[in-house]
Amino acid sequence: SRVSWTGAKKPAAEHRLWAPREEEEEEEDGFEKDGFVVSDVEGEGNEEEEEEEEEGLKEKRKRKRRRSRDDELDDEDLELIGAEPRRKKEKKVFRRLKKRKTMDSDRMENERMEDEIARNIFGESDEDDILADEEKEKGSSKHDDILDDIFSSEDELDDFIVRTKEEEEERRRARRRAREGKPAEITDVQMAEANAIFGNDLAEYFSSRTQVEEETMGMEGGDLSDEGDAPSDRLKAAQQMDEMYEPATLEEHFMTAKDKKIQESDVPERLQSLIQLRGNVSLADLQEEAEWISEGLVTLAKEFNMPPLEDPYLAEISSILQFMYLDKLDVPFICRYRKDSYAPLSVSMVWEVVDLDRQYIHFKRLRDGVISYLDSLDLSSSLYGTYRTEVESTKTAQDAIDWANHLNHHHGLDNGDAAGTSTRKRTRLSKMLFYQRHGLDRLAHGFALTSQQLGENLREGYQRHVPPTMEQTAEDVVREWISAAEARDVEYRDRLLTGDTTDLEHYVLPQQLKQEDNVLRACRYFLALEISSEVHVVQAMRTAFTHHALLTTTPTKEGMTEIDVFHPHAYEKAIVAKPLSQVTYSQFLAIRRAESRGLITVRIYVDDKDLEVYFTSELKRRYCSDMTSLLEQSWNDQRSMVLNTALSKILFPRFCREAYRHLTAKGCEDVAIKAAAEFERRLMQGRYKLQDKSQPGRARVLALVVGQDADEADFAVLVDQQGAFSDTIKMSFFRGGGGYGSEGIERREVDQQRLINFIAEQRPDVCVVGAAGMASQRAFNDLQKIIQGDDLLKEIESRGFSLPPIDVVFGCMDVPLLSGRSRRYEQEFPEFLPIVRTAVSLARFLQDPLCEYANVASFHLTSFFTITYHTLQDAVDEDILKKFFGRKLVTAVNSITVDVNRVLTCPHTEPLLEFVCGLGPRKSYQLLKSIRDGQDQVVTREELKDHFSSKIYQNAIGFLTISPKYLPKSDAQSTFALDRTRIHPDDYFFARKMVLDISSGLVDGDDAGEIIYAFLRHKMRHELLNNVDLNGFADTWERERKEKKKLTLFDIREELQEICPDPRPPFEMPSERAVFEWVTGQTQETLKIGQFTAALVKKALPAVVFCQLLDLEIPGVIRKGDISSTAPGEADMTDIVHAGQSLRCRVKAIDYCRFQAVLDARSEAINGEDLDFSQFDRDAEPFLNCDLLHSHVMLAAQRDEEEEKKRREMVRIIQHPLFQKINGEKAEAFLRKKDVGEIVIRPSSIGFDHITLTYKFAESIYVHLDIFDAENEGKTKAVPLGRKLYVGKNRGTEYEDLNEIIARYVEPLCNHAQEVFDSDKYFSGTREEMDQLLRIEKKRNPKGIPYKFCRSQKHPGYFVLGYLPNVTAKHEFFSPRPGGFKFRNNMFSSLFKMVGYFKKNYQDISKRIVGVLQARNPHHGAAPPQRPSYMGAAPPRPAGAYNAYPAAAPFAAAPPPGRPA
Repeated sequence: SRVSWTGAKKPAAEHRLWAPREEEEEEEDGFEKDGFVVSDVEGEGNEEEEEEEEEGLKEKRKRKRRRSRDDELDDEDLELIGAEPRRKKEKKVFRRLKKRKTMDSDRMENERMEDEIARNIFGESDEDDILADEEKEKGSSKHDDILDDIFSSEDELDDFIVRTKEEEEERRRARRRAREGKPAEITDVQMAEANAIFGNDLAEYFSSRTQVEEETMGMEGGDLSDEGDAPSDRLKAAQQMDEMYEPATLEEHFMTAKDKKIQESDVPERLQSLIQLRGNVSLADLQEEAEWISEGLVTLAKEFNMPPLEDPYLAEISSILQFMYLDKLDVPFICRYRKDSYAPLSVSMVWEVVDLDRQYIHFKRLRDGVISYLDSLDLSSSLYGTYRTEVESTKTAQDAIDWANHLNHHHGLDNGDAAGTSTRKRTRLSKMLFYQRHGLDRLAHGFALTSQQLGENLREGYQRHVPPTMEQTAEDVVREWISAAEARDVEYRDRLLTGDTTDLEHYVLPQQLKQEDNVLRACRYFLALEISSEVHVVQAMRTAFTHHALLTTTPTKEGMTEIDVFHPHAYEKAIVAKPLSQVTYSQFLAIRRAESRGLITVRIYVDDKDLEVYFTSELKRRYCSDMTSLLEQSWNDQRSMVLNTALSKILFPRFCREAYRHLTAKGCEDVAIKAAAEFERRLMQGRYKLQDKSQPGRARVLALVVGQDADEADFAVLVDQQGAFSDTIKMSFFRGGGGYGSEGIERREVDQQRLINFIAEQRPDVCVVGAAGMASQRAFNDLQKIIQGDDLLKEIESRGFSLPPIDVVFGCMDVPLLSGRSRRYEQEFPEFLPIVRTAVSLARFLQDPLCEYANVASFHLTSFFTITYHTLQDAVDEDILKKFFGRKLVTAVNSITVDVNRVLTCPHTEPLLEFVCGLGPRKSYQLLKSIRDGQDQVVTREELKDHFSSKIYQNAIGFLTISPKYLPKSDAQSTFALDRTRIHPDDYFFARKMVLDISSGLVDGDDAGEIIYAFLRHKMRHELLNNVDLNGFADTWERERKEKKKLTLFDIREELQEICPDPRPPFEMPSERAVFEWVTGQTQETLKIGQFTAALVKKALPAVVFCQLLDLEIPGVIRKGDISSTAPGEADMTDIVHAGQSLRCRVKAIDYCRFQAVLDARSEAINGEDLDFSQFDRDAEPFLNCDLLHSHVMLAAQRDEEEEKKRREMVRIIQHPLFQKINGEKAEAFLRKKDVGEIVIRPSSIGFDHITLTYKFAESIYVHLDIFDAENEGKTKAVPLGRKLYVGKNRGTEYEDLNEIIARYVEPLCNHAQEVFDSDKYFSGTREEMDQLLRIEKKRNPKGIPYKFCRSQKHPGYFVLGYLPNVTAKHEFFSPRPGGFKFRNNMFSSLFKMVGYFKKNYQDISKRIVGVLQARNPHHGAAPPQRPSYMGAAPPRPAGAYNAYPAAAPFAAAPPPGRPA
């Protein structure tokens, strides 16, 4: 039969002392048995006792639990583990019970262990089940254990990692300081900054804390203070300040010891972690690493189909490493100013070298750990030399792991519990020790080759070693072995009885090993373990597995119905026998995501034919005897079973896990690279430039951001050329909403006129509208009409100006929404609303997108991950995305450079400085503070030397420019011309020589600076520079100075021809498709051609029908001929459909210009196959079974699921007078004619552990309560109702029966609801009618704030509190509860108290913000519940209930209490 291995976990139900699998996770404390814990390693107690002292507080919290566990130990158990029997009056708590080192206790313990091992090996299972750990773990994903370790260090060799002395000393100091509670040292600069933020009390806090520390240390040394209780008083004050200022707050302002160390270090900030990780290195070490990296680059070129590397480029790679580790140069500096040293490698290859450098550090630590462990073994000189040579020749971390396994299995037993082995490896060693103690190893090696001999046969390619010739059958050999073992047991017992224990060491044979089949099974398994740890065998089998493994995916029950041709995982639904070598990295990550969501199951296996041809037969030729006698053939059968066990039970599962780990890691990296490429494309989009090129500088931008709700005001903001906020205007009725009739039109015209006056006064160069929702599309059209209209022209001419051309563009809101809500914007505009800050960010984004990206990244780079750059982005670990996104941001900033004086003049550009080469958040913060403490401007680069250390200056100065346009005229004349270029000061000599040689006689000047300045303004400089022979000069320089400078000279020439050219492309108007996605929120993944959608007819005309797509929330249109196949072509469409009618349609096309979908409602389209109407590419995945994507197959599976759901729903019968066997729709029909408060109890479609209580809340409003039956949780058949009932999902209050729920929950709730109904403020109509009444009352009493209540039609069980503070009605939700009323997340015992609270706090904006957060997170707070699917059909919506522009319709989602409706 076909064999498959999926890398599943061991089931948790069966507990074992020793697990037969190397990768199995074990408890840290060794093994657990019978409720107590026994250490698995001798000598471990002292370390644990030290841990006890360090974790005393933690121990106190666990003492109660340990006492209860310890009480389960009887005297026999304590005697078994070597502990004294506990006296009855004493209550001793054991944290860890250690083995005694007496001979008797060791013997008893060993015998108990061996019995348990034997039971695990020779239990009820047959030979195929000898490894029970291959069973699947119930209720968990197959590969969850692997995914936890994908990007961390290889856990199989964590204990082998060798740290440097500096690292160990640092770790010890950190632990010591943590135990002693010593505070971090704070610099004077940090203290001054802290005082500015927190006040002077922070300085007193640190002072008192330091004094307390010194005095406490003095008291410990015997130097007692005369102040009595003064130290304790100061200590108490310091502790209070510790509680006041959290460590996170100090870290935020770079005031910790770590920040101080980073700031003072003369190493680039982003390079410090890498250098600390590596430690001190020599030139020889870097040369060895260069050879390793060179091989890695060749492998990468093959994997990613890059041009092959014909030259190893060892010198270039070595130069890059020397620049980083010896010269302390950051990567952007190397890429820009050291091109001659790494050419012809590209910049991307330089970053690859950096990545491979990190991999090499990890690999070298693993290899050094294995070598260190090898040195600790007691081996012969020849064997040690062989092993040492093999280990030193390893090139990958996997090879090092293989050798560690080999040493552990073959030589770890001779050295006790091997140093550096984890608990799970010690478990395997204990199992091997069991075999050796009873002589099974000698018995097994008597009829088979050793693993080393098999490895040599495979390596040599012929049978160098042959198995021993057997003269007896297997049964006879085993029978003799058992007889000899029993004889030794008898002799052992006799000597014990006579007291002769001299040199007595014996292990009694377990009962299971007295059976012949069990002995043979144990021998075969021992040999399989040895073979699976032989390096050459493992590597040969792994290579074959890589080439011949297959992958198959199978849809689950949920995936069968959910994944259709439009689903993101359609191509992963049913892959059949695809070679694993052909699975791309990103495809495997998509498979992994679908599997994690429960949509598919994944199987990696080897086909039976390939298993026999490429694995079994090859091993048999090298392992079995070639003799043909019946006796030898019977022994060959035993050897074949050994090979099958090694392959199927040990090696293949291991290879599957390795493949799963490797492909997932590579998939995450591949997707991260692609997402970072898209991030870079958006990052480097061009900034808006003025159409009139005669006007220098950036444009004045007017940004318009519309409110998200229909009654929320719109704001327009004007930002000047420098990005500084200039003015803003609030428009409450710009898009309407000012009322009905002439009054609303008048208010809208007033707002439009105010905007015209604002534009005429501010005269912006461009207008940008934030694209978010269909309301922004209407605002864009209105603003465009204003710009092109005569009213604006007249207004500007009346002010004495002419109207220049003003562009109106859409702007993407992704980054402005993040930036406008960042902490920096809150500090810059504390008095502004978030929507105004967002408008400012939108305007600045048009001026300089990179600056806004840097603003968001300076605080939280992970904020960008909320924006989609790749469809599989959510499956990638954030640390991986962070690395590649940060790299793109650093590269972009350094390619454009940063003007120091612009940063000093425009504070919103400060985040750019953080990403300059050599700097970082701490060093850029330190630089700005240092400059501003002395002066407010920088005239030359030379001045920056006073603010930098030497290495930081060398790294950063080339990317920091000094432009005169941000300086006063008096200082601008003092600038040096080359300081505004990207030429490094180290290369000024070449630039100066190049200019002076060319400009001789062409320009005038007293000194070199004036000549260079004049030359850079010369019109002929491009032609003059092109005529310079740079190649000849570079060759001469290299010949005389032994230094390559050719590429550097070419860069200098390009920079002199065009100073700091902007690499970003020119600004382009967004495409129609991009604007459509911004406005509607629908992308290629959510809106596809051919997919089904539900459409509500808004308006029917003779030739066209206008609809609203209910699930996609965008407008739709059905043209003539697409409504019905049977209607004649000249038929009037108004005779076929009418307003308010719901239709099922397919998306036929997408009209990006009109922001609508073209629909097809014909029966042929509705009933046709999805594959025929979609753009699904059948050839994209040749191994995909497309039959499972057909609609009739999916519908059949869906019908089966619905029938099963109905069967479960209608079976359960509850003995209660109010119980009826009906569904939600029938329950509402039953209560329709009943009084308010009437109840019906019915079955639940969720399962047999739920029932539903439906009661009539008000006329036409019904509430469905889910009741959870805790005693019957998980039951799959009808059972009587339990005695532990809970209402809702929170499961707070427990009820014994349904009558108690009715009495304590439903009736009080209805009484409180009746209190609202009886209130004189209650209005029985709709919310819109209530608003009209509020406006009437407001006119009668303009100074008052009228308010009323009405029931919520959308959210049964909730009321709407409406009030009119000014001209716009506000709405908030509240709900009756058994204990009162819940409003703004507060409980009130009566309606009177709730109204009193509301009157005092109606202006409380913070509560509304909480409500907005709750609306975004439906699990936050008490949001009105949506109608669940099991409640039955909802009442039909009235015609016209849907707006053609859903973004403007209020309450698009269920808002929680406190959110303004």
